[in-house]
Amino acid sequence: PDGRRTAAVDTMTEIWSGKPPANRCPVIEQIELTGPLKVNSGDRVQVRLLASDPDGDKLKVRWVVTGEADSYSTGGDAQYAPPEIKEAIVKSDLSGATITAPEVSGIYRVYAYVDDGEPRGVATANVSIGVTGSAVRLGNQGKKVQLPLVVLDEPGTHPYTPSGFMGSATAVKVDDACATAAKSGAHCTRVTYDREGDWAGVVWQNPANDWGSKAGGFDLTGATALTFWARGGSGGEQVKFGMGLIGKDQPFHDTVKKEQMFTLTDQWKLYSINLEGADLRRIKSGFFFAVAGQGKPVEFFLDQVQYK
Repeated sequence: PDGRRTAAVDTMTEIWSGKPPANRCPVIEQIELTGPLKVNSGDRVQVRLLASDPDGDKLKVRWVVTGEADSYSTGGDAQYAPPEIKEAIVKSDLSGATITAPEVSGIYRVYAYVDDGEPRGVATANVSIGVTGSAVRLGNQGKKVQLPLVVLDEPGTHPYTPSGFMGSATAVKVDDACATAAKSGAHCTRVTYDREGDWAGVVWQNPANDWGSKAGGFDLTGATALTFWARGGSGGEQVKFGMGLIGKDQPFHDTVKKEQMFTLTDQWKLYSINLEGADLRRIKSGFFFAVAGQGKPVEFFLDQVQYK
């Protein structure tokens, strides 16, 4: 992944030039599990490594444990790299590694990267382990972020984009630079729905415009609440708010869905959706609202939407 050359490059060099490079890449002669191919979570797994260097250079090794990829692309398409599980490695050196099997069920890969200290030369190999655990593995977990995480506040760059329009989409407008009596700062977000019937909604997404076909989202583990300030244009507006709209029928779904109907007043009020105990490992639709026609156009305002 960092661009270092492997033995395949050395081979091509020799074919094209007629002689091998001055310093050749190291060689992994063997990598294997010393025990069963399937283990239980918490079991210790021993991986044996045999590596050498054709030039006699001193070697060092880096060990990496990841989950197995959920799907495989073809034709050179970009593919999401599963995150490293650093805590799984108990000890490691050039002769092998001791791994603690993760608590989540699934297939895992143990990689060895052997480096000879020369510029850009490396050998790599891997072995797989099947783990039976107490929980189901989530492939392509969201990016871990620090809390609190602000979803919506002053205009600017935010982790989620209001790109997912639903229902009567042309009837709803979102102005995130409204300067009308913001709760804090210079701006708030003004939402208008100009129909007396039907319904519409907007989802703040990551990646933008994605409904579950792409990897992304954020790991919000540790958050206990989604909070936001809201007020109605005249009071009495009923609006549903929530997070996690992408269902498990999609390959890259939200790990939890929460929603709640609120009746707004004409004054700013802090609202909260409880997230205690929720699985927040991948939240791609970080915030949404849905509003139905209420016999007249609806207007409401939002400010300081965040995960705490």
